This record gives sequence, C-alpha cells and structure tokens, in this order.
Amino acid sequence: MRIISWSVLFLLLAVAVLTAVCFLVRRDDSTSAVRQIIAHHLRLDSQKVKAASTMGELGYTKQRFQDLIRIIEKHFSTTLSSTVDPRIGCQDESWKEIRVGDLADLVRPEWSRRAKSKFNQ
Repeated sequence: MRIISWSVLFLLLAVAVLTAVCFLVRRDDSTSAVRQIIAHHLRLDSQKVKAASTMGELGYTKQRFQDLIRIIEKHFSTTLSSTVDPRIGCQDESWKEIRVGDLADLVRPEWSRRAKSKFNQ
C-alpha cells in the first residue's frame, strides 16, 4: 500500500513539474497579445480577430502586413524574417495565408528556434 502511494505521489509531482515547465511561455499569452496588436492595427474589435484568421481574411495589404511585422517584432523584441517563415518575405501572395496563430507561434522563443532549423534544412 505504501509503495503505491509513494508511486502515485511521485507521478503527480512529475506531472506538476512538467506542466509548469511547458507553460513558461504559454500559447494563450502570445496568441492573445498578437490578436490585440492586430485588432489595434486594423482598428477592429479584438473578438473579431481569431487565431485561425488569415491575413487575407482580415483585409491586410502587403504594405500593412509589413508594418504589422515590424510592430510585432518591436513588441516581442524579436526578428521575424523569411528565414523563419518564407511567407513573411512577401515574395508571392502566400503571406495572405499566414494565420494569427502562426504569428503567435513565431514569437515564442522555443518555436522560433525550431522554425529556423526547419526552414534552413
């Protein structure tokens, strides 16, 4: 009986530690911040800007999208370039398919490192 209770306690402790580590930079926090930036930039109600919304659906022009990238870079103290996601370079119309959630993913440090290595293979 004691062995089982110690095992359960150890398992619960391990789960708690892993959960805390995984949520140091939470997806909800970065997604919410990017949604608010976009809503302010487009003068929209933030509830209309969803994580699944694309830049094309939100009505961005190429110039306004490039302005948005600069605003996000300044807000998160990071650099978003075409080496991280080729669509950011605006070489074709694929930038219109970038979702709000994609931008939120790119501003998270751990995702940014993985994305750079993915696109530089």
